[in-house]
Amino acid sequence: DGKNSYWSRGNGWVYAALVRVMEQLSPEDEYYIQLKKDFLLMSQAIVPIQRTDGFWNASLVSTQYNGPELSGTGLFLYGLAWGVRNGLLTEEEYKIAADKAWQACKSCVHENGFLGYVQGTSDRPSKGWPFTYDAEPNFEDYGLGCFLLGVTEYYKMLKSQGTGGEETGIGRTVAPMNHNKDNIYDLQGRRVSKVNKGGIYINNGKKYVY
Repeated sequence: DGKNSYWSRGNGWVYAALVRVMEQLSPEDEYYIQLKKDFLLMSQAIVPIQRTDGFWNASLVSTQYNGPELSGTGLFLYGLAWGVRNGLLTEEEYKIAADKAWQACKSCVHENGFLGYVQGTSDRPSKGWPFTYDAEPNFEDYGLGCFLLGVTEYYKMLKSQGTGGEETGIGRTVAPMNHNKDNIYDLQGRRVSKVNKGGIYINNGKKYVY
C-alpha cells in the first residue's frame, strides 16, 4: 500500500526495553530522562493505531498484513500497563488501550493453554503471515514470553488501582490437587520444573498458589 513497514514485535521489544531499563535508573538520571521521553513518544504513537479488537497489526501502519498478532500486542500491553501503574501515562487516556489489549491477549488462549495468533521466528511483518488462531509457530516462546510480560503487568496495574485483578481472569486461586503440572511459569515468564509451596505461578493464563 506504499506505507512504511514498522514491525510490531520489533517495536514492542524497544518499548519493553525502555521500561526494563528505566526500572533500573533513578528518575533524576540523565539517561532515565531521555528514555522517558522516548517512552512517552512511543506511547502517543501506538495508541491511535491500535485495532478496534485490541490487537496491533504485524505491520503497524500498513494495511498489507492486517490481522491479530499476539507477541507485539503483549509487549505493548506491558508498556502501557507499566506506564499507567507508575504514573507516566494517564489512566484516562491509556487505560482503555490497555484494557482492549488485555481482551485481545485473552482471546488468544486455547483451553489447553496454547496461544494463537503468534508470529514465529522473524525479522519483519511478512514472515509467517497470515497468523491464525490454530497455527503453531516455529518458535512459540516468542508469543509466550510477550503474553506473560503483558498480562502480569496488567494484573499489577489493576491491583494498584484496587481492583485486585478480578477483571483479568487471572486472579490467583489455589491450584487443585489434580492440576496439570506441565507448562508452569513464574511471574517473570520463565518455565519452571519445580514449584515452591505457597509460591504464585502461571498455568494456562491463570495465577495459582501452589
